[in-house]
Amino acid sequence: MYETNLSILLLGASDTGKTSLLMRYAKNQYKDSYISTVGLDSTLKKLIIDGEEVNLHIMDTSGQERFKSLSQSYYKKADGVIFVFDVTNKESFEAIKYWLKDVQSYNSDIVYVIVGNKIDLTNIIEINENKIKAEEIFKDKKYFETSAKDNINVEKPFEELAKLIIQKLNEQGKPSVSDSIRRSGSFHIYNQNNNNSRKSHSMSCCEK
Repeated sequence: MYETNLSILLLGASDTGKTSLLMRYAKNQYKDSYISTVGLDSTLKKLIIDGEEVNLHIMDTSGQERFKSLSQSYYKKADGVIFVFDVTNKESFEAIKYWLKDVQSYNSDIVYVIVGNKIDLTNIIEINENKIKAEEIFKDKKYFETSAKDNINVEKPFEELAKLIIQKLNEQGKPSVSDSIRRSGSFHIYNQNNNNSRKSHSMSCCEK
């Protein structure tokens, strides 16, 4: 079976639930709290789209300003982005505009979807779908409301983004950026989730 390798970024402010979404999607796990991502952490998820095996290399990024330059180094390499905000936090939604502008300054035609997470907190929701649709910069973009805690719609943004990327690549008649990277060698990511020392990780197309 032909395999497609896609590299996608999770971007958004800290405490929006990016890691919770990823862990629920990739491993069907959920915790009430996670140690904040430091730098970049990568997870592999395999899925089938239109009869083809797709390897999603999902990079969970820190929302902290001091790691901005590290995230920027991956903008050009990414095939797509999932922008995540917290529906109970208006500031995290406004931050999406900043992240989008930043990404597009490096990769102007990046494919992306938008996720409003934590919809289980129904009593304190500040941002809803109508607010998203009212934003001109997000016009016609795919928007999903999710809850990592209650496992609501978690798989949809990841799988829809993969389909959009593949559609774009087929229209352009070229392989994904990440396919080209992996044919030429491995790439490196570091994180500090498990200890206090900086580590360098080498990841090929088939291993985390």
